[in-house]
Amino acid sequence: WGYLKRQRLGMFLAIIFVILSSILTLLGPLVIGIIIDDYIMAKDLPGTVRMLIILAAIYTVSALLSWLQQFVMIRISQKTIYILRKELFAKIQSLAVSFFDKRQQGDLMSRMTNDVENLNAALSQSVIQIVSSVLTIVGTAIAMVYLNWMLALVALTVIPLIVWASKQIITRSSVNYKARQKHLGQLNGYIEETIGNSDITTLFGREDVTIEQFHEANERLRHSAMRADIISGFMGPINNFMNNLGLGLIIGAGAVMAVSGTGVTVGVIASFVTYTRQFFRPINQLSSLLNSFQSAVAGAERVFDMLDVQEEKMDEQGAIRTTGLTGDVVLEDVHFEYIPGKPVLRGINLHARPGETVAIVGPTGSGKTTIIQLLTRFYDVTSGRILLDGRNMSDYAMENVRDHVGIVLQDTYLFSGTVRENIRFGRLDATDEEVEEAAKIAYAHNFIKYLPEQYDTMLVSGGMNLSQGQRQ
Repeated sequence: WGYLKRQRLGMFLAIIFVILSSILTLLGPLVIGIIIDDYIMAKDLPGTVRMLIILAAIYTVSALLSWLQQFVMIRISQKTIYILRKELFAKIQSLAVSFFDKRQQGDLMSRMTNDVENLNAALSQSVIQIVSSVLTIVGTAIAMVYLNWMLALVALTVIPLIVWASKQIITRSSVNYKARQKHLGQLNGYIEETIGNSDITTLFGREDVTIEQFHEANERLRHSAMRADIISGFMGPINNFMNNLGLGLIIGAGAVMAVSGTGVTVGVIASFVTYTRQFFRPINQLSSLLNSFQSAVAGAERVFDMLDVQEEKMDEQGAIRTTGLTGDVVLEDVHFEYIPGKPVLRGINLHARPGETVAIVGPTGSGKTTIIQLLTRFYDVTSGRILLDGRNMSDYAMENVRDHVGIVLQDTYLFSGTVRENIRFGRLDATDEEVEEAAKIAYAHNFIKYLPEQYDTMLVSGGMNLSQGQRQ
């Protein structure tokens, strides 16, 4: 609702169209009763034709207003989802590296795509339909009471049964909708990992194992999706039964009252039959919409969980920005823990002077990469401090620190684009000459000039059309 409130004008127009459409829809059955009692029963052909034209105009304008409300609501939903998707992507860019270390990339992608799209479907199709359904139900109930309060009571006796049945179904299906979205994210995560590392799978001949693991994840998704859809699928048949039950009660009660001479006419019964259909149809729609809302809510929870994650620690007030760093790095009694209570670094002391080449040597898992991640402020130290040019690194703006740090990890990632664009990624204002000079310093120029388009050669995602060494 916080996002929808930004589209106040559109929502206002949509609600106006809904109100007008609902009023015209309520007029239709009333006019039908008048036509039967006052014109058909009186054998007034010209009057009947005139009233039929009015009736046709009522339903035509109502249909046009319904189309307009749908058109406006689709624009609202698309704009809202556009903003939400943009903010979600911006949020992902602002999160700390530690956030991504603990989550599957495919699951995050599923939140950006599937979960957001479920929310889009609910906004474009459901929100305004709920308003329309509520207005129609209330208006129809008033119209039925106005025509004949006794028949109206007969029609309303079915409502408690519908409410009870809908509540039972929705309560049970919501759990399975949440499970379905969770398992869908897990499946997408597994697919992304498998496709991204297909060479490893082939190298070790693990295709059969991979297929079996995919089957297990796929089966979990199928099971939760089937339970959600089967339980929610009861809604339609149950509501149809209630609808027909209410219709039968109205016809039976109306017939008894008409025969016994209690003032109920054929036209009133015809109006009530139409109103009954009109009364139960939005109730059925509401029940179905609430089912689709379960899927949307499950997706929305996953989306807003992401938006609510605490962003990377902001710079301290008055953080320093400088272009004159010399690179004097000191680690003083540095301790660090990824998981509280499980230290990775204990009391590390190190002094790297400007211009020095320092090798940090140790076995796998001893904390070499962790030190680099502390220097880039992917993480902050648990205790101790890191000094850069004599000042605590936390005194500097993070962006400023990273502008002065270049890093080449064992696993290097390149984006889709040209070689030139990938080299320029670290400094977007670099000239073509500076890009080529950087490549020469990194000993990359010699192989780049033999590529098909040299610096304008397009790289696929991850730079897979280069060797590992060339990517680094």
